[in-house]
Amino acid sequence: MGMAASQARLLSITARLTNNENTGQSVSYSKQRLADQTQQITNEYNEALSATKLTVLTGFNGAEATYSDISYNLMTGLQMAENTKQYVVTDTKGRILVTENLANAYSASKGNYNQFLANLGYSQVDINVQKTYKDDSEKTTQQADAEQKIHEAWDKYFATVGINLGDNEHDFGFSWTETIVAGGDPDNQNDYAIGQGYAGYLKTNEDGQPVDADGNVLYIKDDKGNILNSDGEAVVMDAYSEDILEQYPDAELRYVDKNGNVLEYNEYSADIKNNNEYTLKYKNSDGTIVEPNMLSDGLLSEVGKCYSDDAGTAEIAFDYDSDGDGTPDSYSEAAIQAAKVIKDAQGNQLVKDTYSDAIKYDPSFTQVYVDSSNNVINPDSYSENTALNSDYTLKYVTMNNDQKYEVLEYNDYSEETMATIAYDKSKYIYEPINYEGTTQESRDLFDYAMAITEAYLRINDGNTTTQFHLEYDPDLLQNASNSENTSILKYYKNIFTKMQSSGYFTYTTTAADAARDPEHYIYASVGTGTAGNVQKSPLKDNVTFENALRDGTLRLEYYSTTDKGFVSTTISEDNCIQEVADERAIAAAESKYNQDMTDLENKDKKLDLELKKLDTEHSALQTEYDSVKNVVDKNVEASFKTFG
Repeated sequence: MGMAASQARLLSITARLTNNENTGQSVSYSKQRLADQTQQITNEYNEALSATKLTVLTGFNGAEATYSDISYNLMTGLQMAENTKQYVVTDTKGRILVTENLANAYSASKGNYNQFLANLGYSQVDINVQKTYKDDSEKTTQQADAEQKIHEAWDKYFATVGINLGDNEHDFGFSWTETIVAGGDPDNQNDYAIGQGYAGYLKTNEDGQPVDADGNVLYIKDDKGNILNSDGEAVVMDAYSEDILEQYPDAELRYVDKNGNVLEYNEYSADIKNNNEYTLKYKNSDGTIVEPNMLSDGLLSEVGKCYSDDAGTAEIAFDYDSDGDGTPDSYSEAAIQAAKVIKDAQGNQLVKDTYSDAIKYDPSFTQVYVDSSNNVINPDSYSENTALNSDYTLKYVTMNNDQKYEVLEYNDYSEETMATIAYDKSKYIYEPINYEGTTQESRDLFDYAMAITEAYLRINDGNTTTQFHLEYDPDLLQNASNSENTSILKYYKNIFTKMQSSGYFTYTTTAADAARDPEHYIYASVGTGTAGNVQKSPLKDNVTFENALRDGTLRLEYYSTTDKGFVSTTISEDNCIQEVADERAIAAAESKYNQDMTDLENKDKKLDLELKKLDTEHSALQTEYDSVKNVVDKNVEASFKTFG
């Protein structure tokens, strides 16, 4: 081989050796990176072994508690409310996070609870309203029950706000005025709007009678001006007005016979009978007061001596043999009662305190109460016989200048007569009933009364003239008369109240809704999408929901029956939530770890083979290099010798 060729060969081998060594170094670096990746994968795996998740108590299987992975739907659903507690989710501002369906129902209701329920297919109506009845008897009974319940519902509301509209017993007294937005579609059930209108109460006076705008009672009268009843007969006054004593301050109630004669009092009231200053005695026909002439049975047993004179010195001999030994040893009752003076065993004079039958049963004697001076007290009331006598009527009377009674005629109607009076219904005025309360209790009572009033008056109302008119249809709604709906109505009530008091928001996949109402609608992906600035919805993505609870961007509240409202709780303090090992996450991490380690091991083996190949190649190149270099060295040495 020529010298030039050897030199070229040597340079080629040197370049290949350098490339071999560089490649070997690169493979070594790759193995180092594999070692780093192995450590990273190991660290991630060890960290994943401690992964936890939140679970929530959903019920009991016998005595064993049942838990499920936490999610928005599970946490805030009806089943949770029925089995444990009703939860809601709020943001840091306190606004409640609701489903898009609930947000739409609330938005469309404009804060009207009854309309909110109807938008969800429910109603708090618990009266029996139906389109048809099997017979008139059933219709009459059920309508009467419904009207009574409506009256009671409004009375309860009125009581909470201090309103007294009277109690109109002559007619139902309530109306419903429907307000339908033009352009509605009566053939579309989705356009069916509960709450589109307002209840009215019949304008009445203090007596509950319907009146016109000027307060005039809407009587039906005949051509003579007589007020008529439902049978078309004239109604006669049979009572006094409440202000009768203001007109006649000195008037008093007395019984009057059919001829208009006023009866004098013939009985004493309890005030006189119970007055210790008055004594019941007998009066003779000439007006003389007769003193008692007999000892009562109680005093007879105390008699010691009897005397025939007023001075009490002429003692009367005993005339009664009490023990039958033939010797009188006491007085007969006749001797005692005939005595002038009677004393007890101690010598104290006994005073006669009762009357003999001769006085009691003599019609010329009359019982009267007298004072200590024997002045007669006049009777001040009537006997029971007088009061029960149908020939006598209790009326107000006054005394004229001649000291004679004048009877005041009736100037009003009794409740019984009022109930028979007919009124002109064509002129009835119904005044809207507006909410005037300030408490949740009065609001609830108002909404309930409004609901049952609307249901009763919007069914079979016969309105064929109002455009877009819609009747109440009980078949379209799940109502409170079905006990199975009790819990869900309570569930929706709590949510509505929270939305109304704290505000609300939801996530939507409809960009137009988010643009239309950004305060209440947040644009989010369905479940897992992450395009652009779109965020995941915690309503549907469980991981997003759990992470939000953990970092505090979403918070939990539960309904407290004690506080009658929602109160705050946390995932660490709530007794229905527990944090447990996430077995699925751990299993997934283990599977990933094994797969990653297998991949790394395969790569490492591949790199080992490549290093071995490079080492073999390097050895061959080194041998060849040494051989060529030896030839070159010899050629160089020979050249030096030739020219040396």
